[in-house]
Parts: sequence; C-alpha cells; structure tokens
Amino acid sequence: MRSNFKTPNFIRRRGVVLSPDRMPYESALTFNAGVNRWRGGYVMLFRNDFGFSKKDYDDYYEGRIDRLPPTLNNLGLAVSSDGLHWDIHPEPVFSMSGNGIIRAYDPRITDLGGGEYGVCFAVESTAGTRG
Repeated sequence: MRSNFKTPNFIRRRGVVLSPDRMPYESALTFNAGVNRWRGGYVMLFRNDFGFSKKDYDDYYEGRIDRLPPTLNNLGLAVSSDGLHWDIHPEPVFSMSGNGIIRAYDPRITDLGGGEYGVCFAVESTAGTRG
C-alpha cells in the first residue's frame, strides 16, 4: 500500500543560532528547543541549564569527574524573523521553584490555529517525570 504522505523539504544550515554567551541571564547550556512559525517569523522555547561551568561540563564528558554539580534549569523564549537571528526575552519564561520540581525540558510549541498555540514540556520531579 502506498502512502500519499510526502516528506517536507528541510533547509539545513550549519552553525549555532543560540548559545549561552548570548543569554541575558545565567546560562551554561542552551539546547533542545521547540520552534514554530509565529507572526510571520518564528518563536522558540529552549532549555537553559545553569549553575555549573563549561569546564565542569567538559570534565564530565571527558571522564575527569563522575558527575556534574547539581544543575539548575529554566525555559527561555526567543523570537526571530528569519530563524537564524534570535531576539532573546530578557527573563526566563518558566523557572522551577520548589514543590518537588527538579527540572523542565523538551519544550514544544503546537499551532492550534486561529492564532492560538499550545505549549507543553516535561517536568522531572520528586514524584517522577510528568508532561
């Protein structure tokens, strides 16, 4: 049985479009973003880890230390007209603050139509992972 589904074309560009050194708040790693079209451009929610240094990260992944220091985390917001150059919101849009929340990650943005968007992300907590 043949499917009528056609895979969309993707443009692939090399290079970093968002990095910790551009953050207007503390940041060691920025990654795992959810992106969607928004108002003729793009909107991005991204994971931002902080509370440790690049050296800590490099030492961990090169086997010089057994574990990273406790990592703090929040979700940031950025907008872009072209998907390459991003304007970062001056404050995180979601920060963990007690209630057993350890970290949030995997932010996703879904266009629900009619100018409405749904946002979801996973939350690791003392009660387990939730979405």
